[in-house]
Amino acid sequence: MVEPRGGGAATRAEAEDEDADLAAAIAASLQSHQPSQQVHQQHQPAEGGQGGAHDWPGPAGGGGGGGGGGGQGPYEGMYGDEYEDDPELAMAIAASLAEVGQGGGDKPPPGPGQQQQQQQQQQLAPIPHEGAEGEEPLELEPEPEAEGEGVIEVAFRLPNGTRCSRRFTVNTPSLALFTYVGPLLSLPAARIALSTAFPKKELERSRTTTLADLGLTHRTMLVAEPKR
Repeated sequence: MVEPRGGGAATRAEAEDEDADLAAAIAASLQSHQPSQQVHQQHQPAEGGQGGAHDWPGPAGGGGGGGGGGGQGPYEGMYGDEYEDDPELAMAIAASLAEVGQGGGDKPPPGPGQQQQQQQQQQLAPIPHEGAEGEEPLELEPEPEAEGEGVIEVAFRLPNGTRCSRRFTVNTPSLALFTYVGPLLSLPAARIALSTAFPKKELERSRTTTLADLGLTHRTMLVAEPKR
């Protein structure tokens, strides 16, 4: 049976339209997939025999990391993309880490947190004062007038045989005597011994005991010498 020519032409036209629609759908799918594939290729080094995008130096200064090894260089996995453009810096950092891991070289310097902790410990450490007992220095009051009430003159005999004197009030603490003699002997007050000449009696160095408590009177002679 022979089909009419008009019917055969319609069937072929419909088939061609379906093929055209299918081809357009495939082309659209390929175009949408191509940009993501290009982005993926930019972040992935070539595989197989072509090697990586960079000619990475070997760990011991030998041949590069490209070729059949393929993929990433020896430092890409460790440092990411930060040192891809500077392989020499990456190799130097890797060598430094290897020395620290093997125990070679000096101890690495402390970090900022450790330095701050060390500074705080140094600030909290007690600062020794001048003298064996760590006493605070006593500031001498101005020398009183000779005619003042309760004023006595105390004489001192120094180790070199010289003598000197100074006026104090009887309410002055005994530490003032040691403070006055200190510069004359070039010694701190804690390393000086003061005693009466006769009978020999060593004086107490105190902030609360006064000259009156020690029984010192006008023109008393005291012997000053380094403390033994």
